[in-house]
Amino acid sequence: MANPQKENGYTAIANEILEKIIASGLNGTEIFIILYILRKTYGYQKKEDIISLSQFMKVIPVTKPSICKALKILQLVKIIKLVKKTKLGNSYLFNKNYNEWQLVKKTKLVKKQVIKLVKKTYHTKEKEYTKEIYTTFFEKFWDLYPKRNGKKLLKQDAYQWFKKNITDKDLDNLLISTKNYANSKSVKSGYAKDAIHWLRKEWQYWIEPEQQTLQSQDELKKEYYEKNFNH
Repeated sequence: MANPQKENGYTAIANEILEKIIASGLNGTEIFIILYILRKTYGYQKKEDIISLSQFMKVIPVTKPSICKALKILQLVKIIKLVKKTKLGNSYLFNKNYNEWQLVKKTKLVKKQVIKLVKKTYHTKEKEYTKEIYTTFFEKFWDLYPKRNGKKLLKQDAYQWFKKNITDKDLDNLLISTKNYANSKSVKSGYAKDAIHWLRKEWQYWIEPEQQTLQSQDELKKEYYEKNFNH
């Protein structure tokens, strides 16, 4: 049973700052990044810290482009500041002077990026980059997926299905779903399906955490299909 204690380390954040972050209207990825920067700075009694992109990707379950976009937005609206660039990564600090935050710019920036994305024509190199992102994301999924009888089988089959069926909109939800499944009662009891079978039939309805009721998985499946396929 988890038993965290303040004596083992804590991050001192003024309630006033937390209230401003809660009311900011930022999306999940942007808030994740702020919290991680606070953890790496205030959590060690520092004003700034060098954080590489790979560090963000390790702890935040979203794609690399999502993290890069969120970092850019947070800098533009002056919630975080890029102090300097180093070979190990960029040094960031959190701007606690919330009177300097320019959240109105976030809405304008997002609208411009959406329009630009819709109009954009992709070239060969960009397609290769997308393939690289998918491969990296699959490896992250594979690391999270639980073992069956101490093994993970049919990795190549799972990857081929993943490439064919998982869209860029599904990527974040897939990692959330995988974590929920890995933490489920059935998996912790020693039963986990092979990844390919789970991907084909179940991953969508593990996006929400396991319900703390007596409701069976068969009932959950029935609800999912009635909700999404019976019109």
